[in-house]
Amino acid sequence: MKGCFHSPFCTYLSSIALRCRAGAASRYKSCLHADGIGEAEASEEGGEGGGKTPAYQPVEMVLGVHTMGQAGRQFTDGQVAAAKEWAKKLAASLEQSELTTWGAEVVKVEAAAEAAPAVGEAVAETSAAAEAARDEAAAALEANESLSPEAKDLEIKKLAYNAAKEVLASLGQQLEALGSRKLPPKPEASRALHALLYTLLYEKTLFVDASTRKVNWEKMRQLFGPALVAKLAAYDPASEKNVYPRYARVEDLRRLLEVDPEALAAEGPLFAAALDLATKAVDVREAAVVAREAADAAAAELAAQEAELNGLNDPEE
Repeated sequence: MKGCFHSPFCTYLSSIALRCRAGAASRYKSCLHADGIGEAEASEEGGEGGGKTPAYQPVEMVLGVHTMGQAGRQFTDGQVAAAKEWAKKLAASLEQSELTTWGAEVVKVEAAAEAAPAVGEAVAETSAAAEAARDEAAAALEANESLSPEAKDLEIKKLAYNAAKEVLASLGQQLEALGSRKLPPKPEASRALHALLYTLLYEKTLFVDASTRKVNWEKMRQLFGPALVAKLAAYDPASEKNVYPRYARVEDLRRLLEVDPEALAAEGPLFAAALDLATKAVDVREAAVVAREAADAAAAELAAQEAELNGLNDPEE
């Protein structure tokens, strides 16, 4: 069936065994998307604008019917007309359902905007305290002459990661609340969450559609909950036990982390904190590899020196 629209609301079945099939277009206006909240304009009578209004985008789906397993029965004209009528009813129902959901989402958005200043102040305080502790510990590391430069760099980057982790952990309630958010975030915020999930070893198939290769917000939002917060608490970016798939390699995550900071800041502190944690985690991963390679090289050199010394001390040689 050419032109079939893949949507979270329908499943497309393709089979050469279908003897008769029909598809009825189902078109409606969707307001549940990243730009779904618009600002109402002032009325011609001079009324004030500034209220929220739905910003619609067209959506097209196909309502497919078939006679598979019915001995090749053909649809009658009346049955095809009925399918078309049901497609229209489906579109109208989806449009009204989304509008109702949109209204509830606007209430959440306005409540979050009202709480944003207080949340921002709390995040700033947590960040300042975490960074002060990091700087104090980093100064002590710099004075430690028993550590190699690579080991010092790793430990300092671990401190930076832990500071970022403390900030994001302080936003645990907001992080879990994403699970009930029906309106997808803006692209910059979505990239930050995308990077966070890859960092925490979530598989791509859990929230990226294979057909479009794009994030499916309905799938992604279901990952945000107590389990993710617990996974964040347990995650250690320096651990050799972490096995990252190809799409979560350091170089790929670096590209994913290329986000406009101003655009991201406009979405609130949660997304900036998620991006910062993912960035600091990548820094630790890189430093851990360098530190392990340096430690292995130092160990090999020491072993060679000991072998040479043992050879000089052996009276039989």
